[in-house]
Amino acid sequence: MKNVPETIYLQVGDPSVNSEDEMQDFDFKEIEDVPDAVTWCRDRIFSTDIEFVRKDIADGNSLWHDYKKEPPTEELMAVVFYGLEFVVRLSFKVADGTYRFDHNKNGEEAIFWMQIPAIPKELVIPFLNHQTSKQ
Repeated sequence: MKNVPETIYLQVGDPSVNSEDEMQDFDFKEIEDVPDAVTWCRDRIFSTDIEFVRKDIADGNSLWHDYKKEPPTEELMAVVFYGLEFVVRLSFKVADGTYRFDHNKNGEEAIFWMQIPAIPKELVIPFLNHQTSKQ
């Protein structure tokens, strides 16, 4: 099949008829055979939509992004793959409003990138407290 989306969303119920609380309480087994009770779309429509990711995408390492297809959309810290090396980089905003990574020392453009998650405060604060108590 061509043009299969990576993600689809199931819409269960209708917010113009059902409250959000009612939609949260739906039992899928009770409504799966009711005509038009469950529909799908490639875009999220309601906050109660259920996201489904294609198995071949979910099974892969979906943390990595193809730089040409999915450049960063905000300032973030990332591991960037340039072909022969991995480098930690901070994305930055350019004049046209998009974000990018610098080229590597050989002038090569990024190929893939993966965001480095922020360290949770509950891990950082004890570490900082320990460091200051050593001084």
